[in-house]
Amino acid sequence: MTTADRLFTLRGTVPFDRLRASELTVISEVVRERVWQPGDVICPAGEPVANLYITSDGGARFAGGDVLEPVFGAVSLLFDRPTPEPVIADQASGSRTLIIPKRHFFTIINECPGLLVGFFETAGDAVSARL
Repeated sequence: MTTADRLFTLRGTVPFDRLRASELTVISEVVRERVWQPGDVICPAGEPVANLYITSDGGARFAGGDVLEPVFGAVSLLFDRPTPEPVIADQASGSRTLIIPKRHFFTIINECPGLLVGFFETAGDAVSARL
């Protein structure tokens, strides 16, 4: 995935869609891509999340079955919460994910406070708020 591909993925993903092109360009340069095979563990249970995850293809869910939103991990990063149960890649298609490491996550929300508001707005449902 090129920087331009990452930029377009971010632009089409809530809450990144509210950012200016210049902000998205900077973010697209620090994200990295990871491909997870079906059933791979993305985040083990009981450990703090080390990244923000942005699913571009496929999906992710808790091991118990609850499906996660395309962007997950913000609540855990902000409040240093451990993952309540394993997060696994979609059993059928796996998951292609953009990853923002914790150190970049805090710099980004400091520079783009509207993004922080967006994370809280999208974490309104019970599943997203758990991670």
